[in-house]
Amino acid sequence: MHADEWSRNYEHGVDLVEPSIADVLGAVDKLDGNRRTLLVLQGEADFPELCVGGGSGGEYVVTFGGKSGVYSMLVGDPTATGNVSVTAGGQAGDVEARYIVNREHVRLVVDEFVRSGC
Repeated sequence: MHADEWSRNYEHGVDLVEPSIADVLGAVDKLDGNRRTLLVLQGEADFPELCVGGGSGGEYVVTFGGKSGVYSMLVGDPTATGNVSVTAGGQAGDVEARYIVNREHVRLVVDEFVRSGC
């Protein structure tokens, strides 16, 4: 697990090799879209990777991918339109509103990813 933390333009996050579910969910809860903007989890089976970005205003983006290089984004409200500004990895960018998910959904996805040993 890697959880970023920014101070000005310097990233000095935390890396944990075998995080507990409590560690991971705690890192999700700390995402604020400002100092803490990205959580990266790497699973065991065929290099899956789950990334959670954002956190400001309770708005997150979740991507899942693997060794193939193909990544999918979790859809929050498929009927949502427009763009939302999200900061992930210290970089702000516009994301289609349908890809914005709330903290409850992020916690469910992250919990399943960790428990399944993805």
